[in-house]
Amino acid sequence: MMKFFRWILTCVAMFASGAVLADGSTGSIQIKTIVVEPSGTWLEVANVVNPDSCGSTQRLKLVEAAGVTDRMYAAALASKSARTPVSLWLSGCTNTPWGYTAPIVYSITILD
Repeated sequence: MMKFFRWILTCVAMFASGAVLADGSTGSIQIKTIVVEPSGTWLEVANVVNPDSCGSTQRLKLVEAAGVTDRMYAAALASKSARTPVSLWLSGCTNTPWGYTAPIVYSITILD
């Protein structure tokens, strides 16, 4: 009986640790607004996860990487125009011009 109890505790610990270490996926969300300005390209969304405990999730910044930001902006614009939900991968925080930190978007998946 004690071995069974330890086995149950081990299983619970393994599954719980996966839940605590969030993978950064937002799940299915809608992009409300796209903001393009000198500080970067920002997506305004509602009810998004905050895996890195950034100051706010009101705005998310598209990662700034050569050749990637423009493609991510195009995907966000297509999703917004078609009113199609997306799933975003968030990792890390960045400073914003509005005085708080925000999550960084590393990938956009347009959902069906």
